Amino acid sequence: MLKKLRNITIYIFLGLAIIFYKFRINVSNSVPVGIYYIINFDKEYKLEDYVVLKEPKEYKKYEPDNLKELLSLKKIKGVKGDIIEIKNSKVYINNKLINNIIYDIPVKIKGKYTLKDNEYFVLGENDTSLDSRYYGVINKKDIVYKAKSVWKYE
Repeated sequence: MLKKLRNITIYIFLGLAIIFYKFRINVSNSVPVGIYYIINFDKEYKLEDYVVLKEPKEYKKYEPDNLKELLSLKKIKGVKGDIIEIKNSKVYINNKLINNIIYDIPVKIKGKYTLKDNEYFVLGENDTSLDSRYYGVINKKDIVYKAKSVWKYE
């Protein structure tokens, strides 16, 4: 009985924390499913930060129907000065192979591109993620806020 009461208390606490505090649940598979803390006061973004962003509208049509209206959670993999190169359906950052292009949809970056100030290259942690491999560079103004993983479902 105590275990059941404890579990109910935990679920109620998590529910209230998500509603009243700055927590969000990620349900897409582009980054680990879990609970993320929203940081909207820190507008300085660096490599490996999770960010929540508005994807380009022209790429929303490639998203599953249940995710089309949601903001996207991605990880910053490229920052100012990094060289992004796409060749033979492979993505390189600073000459290091990062990922492959698997979908047959338009790709914004062709050849080499050096990231400028306030530009970021973002990726999901799953090969099937729709991310900068396809829609290209994200500008700082497209980032809504930073997120930090609190709990990941493994």
